[in-house]
Amino acid sequence: MVIEMDADEVDAYLRLLQRDGATIATDDDGGSDTNARVEFQAASARHYFVLVTSFEAGETGANQVSVR
Repeated sequence: MVIEMDADEVDAYLRLLQRDGATIATDDDGGSDTNARVEFQAASARHYFVLVTSFEAGETGANQVSVR
């Protein structure tokens, strides 16, 4: 599974969490420029949460997130 966050106005930051809130992965600049990208092998029949935010507190702006 690949999760990508593209944002021109902010420094993209992704956190992938398990159902219990434990962090599986984080990424700040794994995509192009300041975009974020997380790759992981998802277990079947599991729930995951993706926290989509910016690296710096208080940043706001449009973004696009894709999961494939």
